[in-house]
Amino acid sequence: MKKLKKMSSLILFLIALTATTANAQTPKFKVGDHIEFTGSRACIGDRPGDQQVGSITEVVPGIGGRYVIQPDTKKGEYRKSPISIPIYYDECGMRLAAKNEENPANGDNTTNQDNKQPKKNDNAAGEGGAKFKEGDRIEFSQNAACLGEQYSIPTKGTIIQVNPGIANNYVILADPLPGQAPKQMAIPLSRQDCAMRALGGAAPKFQTDKLLVDENGTVLADRELLDCDNLKHSGRNGSPPPVDLVKKLIRCLYEHPSPDGQDGATRMDILDLTIGAAHRWNRNEDLGQGNASTLVYPVHVKWNQKTFYRSRNVETTGAEMMFTCFADTTNLWQCGGAAGPHKDGKTQEIMVKK
Repeated sequence: MKKLKKMSSLILFLIALTATTANAQTPKFKVGDHIEFTGSRACIGDRPGDQQVGSITEVVPGIGGRYVIQPDTKKGEYRKSPISIPIYYDECGMRLAAKNEENPANGDNTTNQDNKQPKKNDNAAGEGGAKFKEGDRIEFSQNAACLGEQYSIPTKGTIIQVNPGIANNYVILADPLPGQAPKQMAIPLSRQDCAMRALGGAAPKFQTDKLLVDENGTVLADRELLDCDNLKHSGRNGSPPPVDLVKKLIRCLYEHPSPDGQDGATRMDILDLTIGAAHRWNRNEDLGQGNASTLVYPVHVKWNQKTFYRSRNVETTGAEMMFTCFADTTNLWQCGGAAGPHKDGKTQEIMVKK
């Protein structure tokens, strides 16, 4: 019985070992390969100036597998210590480098940068290392994971900037989702081989607005707004309020300029307004300074609304809601929101260009 238990344990151990080994990373490089890598274990290109060049002296496969790399040394330098790099790091942190003309057996090597005539790196991808150019349509992963991997976020877009210098990235205008403005995203050049691929076709068309600001940098609306702080709205209880005044009072519930130096200006355009039959003021339903003799007028309104920001505007069309208006005890007309049928309308973000 004990022998059977030992045999079962051994079989389970071998199965687990086989499954674990199957999941081990397969090395892409071999002993003797001359490679470019980064000592910080970042992807190549993520940190300009961090790249090193060296030769692989040992490959240790399996779980916890690693490469042992002997960095190149310039003439006059002491031989550098070997560096151990995990095998999984070869997805983006390692690539083949051109063999140097000088590669003596004592390890005194010269890197490509030290040669008077640098040899071409077959892995280089165009001028500045960029494979794609401005205007190219591409599919890319928003989080820079390789396309097809479990956690990648495939997205379509158009390249609007190629920055091979310090930024070392692509700036991409992602295709907008329904109701949203397109968003700008950046992908490091080092991820172009697995996180980006060419995509045919034309970019989708979308609406844009021009940024309007004053001399203080305050974002403006696209038309003059009501001066609600100085709106005259005196009146008396009894007769219905003037329609034009009701429109202004309700617009002033939403319409306002941006604070100085900031954004958020909002305009409201009333499409339709209907004043209903009056009812007596009810303190359980009506708000404000009224009494039992106050006549309250229900008002049904349809409108469009637009808020202005620096990078996007937000437009709502076809909104509907009930309001009530009455002359309060200080003989001023007041309007406010009320219970009743309403529609939120359709909201659309609009990209803003300077």
